[in-house]
Amino acid sequence: MTAVLVFALIAPNAQPKNPPPKTSDPVGFGLTADSVFYWPFYVTKSSDVQKELKLSKEQLAAFDGAEADLKKSVTDLGALKPTQVKTYTAKLTKWADETVTAVLKAEQQKRHRQIVWQVLEFTGGMRALAANPAFAKEIGLTADQLKQAKKIDADYFAGWQKLVRANPLVGNGPVPGEEALAKKSEEAALKLLSAEQKKKWNEALGEPFVGEVKQFTIPGLRPVTFKAPEKK
Repeated sequence: MTAVLVFALIAPNAQPKNPPPKTSDPVGFGLTADSVFYWPFYVTKSSDVQKELKLSKEQLAAFDGAEADLKKSVTDLGALKPTQVKTYTAKLTKWADETVTAVLKAEQQKRHRQIVWQVLEFTGGMRALAANPAFAKEIGLTADQLKQAKKIDADYFAGWQKLVRANPLVGNGPVPGEEALAKKSEEAALKLLSAEQKKKWNEALGEPFVGEVKQFTIPGLRPVTFKAPEKK
């Protein structure tokens, strides 16, 4: 496992010097590894997740090393030309997905993926998870449904920004009107789903994770306590 602990920086026109060993094809999470806030790595920092997945010390060290490499690589993004950023980010995301597949054992990968989906729904709502192309594919959304989900998510974000601008003095407290806005968008996302897709959604998330999940510390955003999403 030590071969995957530390990866060389992925230069725009080069491959990693120490790529992960060949395993099964990596399954993406529909996320872009263009910042240090990369949930598939970050969830493993929570002690309850570590216990749930039965992560070894070697595996934890591998994720720590990968996160350090990601941080350095993201820092170097700022030095690239705009035309290089897309290619570099794609390579970085592919590396991140391969790293998760290489570090986790086959029996750990399914539950890790379920926890990541639960966290993404908790933090971004159904609207954001339905708009995630990897998740949409997993539960069988059509191209039109995905397009609608992305519009619901975009409309929510635009509405939320409008509320924030209208209430500049709330700090990182609740923004008046955001709860109703979120409820409306969640209802719209739920209406997109067929009965079969709701079933697949529940299967993709698996049993509710009852432990604590460490949250990113982001200036301006209030801390929240993780709660597993309800079944659809």
